[in-house]
Amino acid sequence: MPVTSSAPSQHRRMAAPHVGGGRSVILVMVCSLVMLVVMADTVAATIAMGVLAAPPVPEVVLPGELAHKLGVGGLPWLATSFLVPFAAFLCFAGQLADRLGHRFVLGAGAALFTAATAGMLAAPTWLVLLSGRAAQAGGAALMVPASLGLLVSRLPAARRHVGIGWWTGAGGLGAVLLQGGGGALADALGWRALFGPGLLLAAMLVCLTVLLPPDGQRAGWLPDAVGACLLAIGIGALVMLICQGPSWGWTSTRILAAAFVAALGLCGALLRSRAHPRPAVPIMLWRQGSIRWGWLMSGAYGLLSAPILTFGPSYLVAANLGGWRASYLLAPISVAVLLAGPLTGAAVRRWGDSALAYGGAWTVIAAGTVLSWALPAQNGLAALAALAGLGLGLGVLSTVAAAAGSRTEFPDQMAAASAASMTMRQSGMALGVAGAAVLVKHPFLDGQAAGYHSALGVCLVVAGWCGMAAVARPLWHAWTDRPRAPASAGDRPAAAVHAKVPREALTQLHHSLIEVARAAESWMAQHERSRVSASSATPPVPVPLKPSALADGAGLSPPMVATGSIARRCTCHPRLDPLEATLLHAAPALTRERQSVLAPVPAPAPSP
Repeated sequence: MPVTSSAPSQHRRMAAPHVGGGRSVILVMVCSLVMLVVMADTVAATIAMGVLAAPPVPEVVLPGELAHKLGVGGLPWLATSFLVPFAAFLCFAGQLADRLGHRFVLGAGAALFTAATAGMLAAPTWLVLLSGRAAQAGGAALMVPASLGLLVSRLPAARRHVGIGWWTGAGGLGAVLLQGGGGALADALGWRALFGPGLLLAAMLVCLTVLLPPDGQRAGWLPDAVGACLLAIGIGALVMLICQGPSWGWTSTRILAAAFVAALGLCGALLRSRAHPRPAVPIMLWRQGSIRWGWLMSGAYGLLSAPILTFGPSYLVAANLGGWRASYLLAPISVAVLLAGPLTGAAVRRWGDSALAYGGAWTVIAAGTVLSWALPAQNGLAALAALAGLGLGLGVLSTVAAAAGSRTEFPDQMAAASAASMTMRQSGMALGVAGAAVLVKHPFLDGQAAGYHSALGVCLVVAGWCGMAAVARPLWHAWTDRPRAPASAGDRPAAAVHAKVPREALTQLHHSLIEVARAAESWMAQHERSRVSASSATPPVPVPLKPSALADGAGLSPPMVATGSIARRCTCHPRLDPLEATLLHAAPALTRERQSVLAPVPAPAPSP
């Protein structure tokens, strides 16, 4: 339900004030803790998959007959059951944060994540364990876009990229902690203990949310929960189709039904997003070039990173480098991601998104090529260097995609843009894990560890696409912004001249138009009161007034024009320009006589 008010000022949301000094440090630390918790839990699930693959004693939570009949009997579903709802509800949660407040939503997500993790530690069966993972995804979906929205809206522009870099790098720190100590923890206490650090950190996060900046007054429509559910159904059915296609048969009834459900869910979510004011998929943001670039990079990053991080331990096992202890060897990836995040955030302002994305993509390709040679050759030093290179390239691509995908001009849409970027990333991760699971069982290459080499080869192809896209983007901008030759006098009027206007001037003009609309609304109210007080039984014939009438004895005083910060967007009409929204709010209250005053003054006839 929308929240409305008779006061025009409540239809506009002011930009949140920036924080500086020590408060900005606390803000970055608390928001970065969100990524640390989520990434630590993700790595814990990855290590748990390796432990459950060969448990020392019979484990009650291993997939049973019912799980196999439902198509969720594979161990990769321990990761997929988290990724699918996480991807589907990120946009819903991001817009919920815009509506209810970033701090409130972040705290609620941390509480839900804590309760779900505690339930997982006591899960008696495989299906209950997967349900707990799905509930964890709901809590993570609430926390991640709210934390990124806080960084984007509350940090000054000069510190924003650095803050996002630390936010991204904190995920690498969480992975390092679990990869460094998770093996010993699982060996001593079992696989359930892997989720213990995430439980403690999430509980601590619940307590630390009180240190975040308070939420301001919020208004607008609630997000589309039905569209989010349709999106979850569509992504889940698509993942089921990819995972079970080889075993069920690509032409079987169950696969065709999964394809139909996937198409129905995805198309239904997109169709609802076209009409809903707070859609599950913010299609309108797609029109902004930088956000479109960030979303595509986020999806590609998910496709190439998830198979590497999920099947990395199993890949090392196939290379005879030890059982679940192979997770220790993945620590260089997490360390490199941890270091690359803040460095990339600081370098974006100097080098730009495209140059860094190009360098990160080629770093991934070079490191992956070296790794595919070093592991079969048992060259440990080269393998460690290649793993560190993979982490460096992935850290660069992750930071670039997160920064570009949340770069919107409207403060009240920052969390939604961030959530949409994360939705693309997590959707790519879910599809990447499903595709890699199929390639591991049905490789297109030959030799030792052919399935893992096939999956790695596809990941490197996706990294190559990222590099080509990074090159094509500035070339496209150079082509569209190229100076064009002036047309002849017969093709266009002589007065039509193309000129570049500075962005600052356009911003000032935009604000001035908003102030003019507010002044006009105030003037119309004064005119109405003056007309009613002086009216007789016969209504006067409305006459269009010229601006000079304000200075005449018409009984009207010039309205006060507001100054200072002006909202850039209407909360209940997010698709409209602020000037259009202001006029729309004023239009229903105008009578026919008042609307006639808005008639344009006819231009004087040209002199012969």
